[in-house]
Amino acid sequence: MPDNGNGIFWYKFVYANVLTIMLSSEHDLGEGSNQYNFLEAALKAVDRKVTPWVILEFHRPMYNNEAYESDYAVAVGMQAGE
Repeated sequence: MPDNGNGIFWYKFVYANVLTIMLSSEHDLGEGSNQYNFLEAALKAVDRKVTPWVILEFHRPMYNNEAYESDYAVAVGMQAGE
């Protein structure tokens, strides 16, 4: 994991011409939070000539049809922007 102080929760890496940003669905992503600031800085730093592809991932799915109460609650919160 990259050494960003939160490497276990949110991080980014480049493979070939793809930038992958991994975020935590378990931590605050509200405006001004550490994770939000990390995401904003990561997106501002993208050089689309070097990495034209950007993939954003979360630990839990934003949409699902599974009967996992905790996943469903997180998904509804993410859809609402909470």
